[in-house]
Amino acid sequence: MSELNVSQVEQALQGYNDPYLGSDLVSSGCVQGVEVHDGKVSVSVCLPYPAGALTTGIAQMLQVAVENVEGCTSADVSVRWQVTAHNTQTEQEAIAQVKNIIAISSGKGGVGKST
Repeated sequence: MSELNVSQVEQALQGYNDPYLGSDLVSSGCVQGVEVHDGKVSVSVCLPYPAGALTTGIAQMLQVAVENVEGCTSADVSVRWQVTAHNTQTEQEAIAQVKNIIAISSGKGGVGKST
C-alpha cells in the first residue's frame, strides 16, 4: 500500500463539479488547503458565492470522496463561503458642470407609484 499524498486527495476532490461554478473546486481555486498526516486528511474549502445551508451537504460529499482514497483513515472537510466585493471606479472623473443626477422611471403598470 502506497502512502497517501496531497495530489491523490486533490484528484478525489476534482470528482465534485460545483453547479454554480461550472467546474471542480480544485480548478476553480476554492480548495484553500489540504493536509495529510498518517492517513488523516484535513481539507479546507472556501466558495466564492453565498452557499448558506449547502455547505453541510457539500462537505459530506467531499468527505466521502476523500475517505474513499486508498490510504485515508479519516477525513475532516470544512466548507465555508465568502463573497468578495468588486472594485469600484473611484478614479473616474465627474462630468464637467454636472452637480446632481436625477433618476427617472416610467413606472408603468400596477399600483403604488405616487411620488
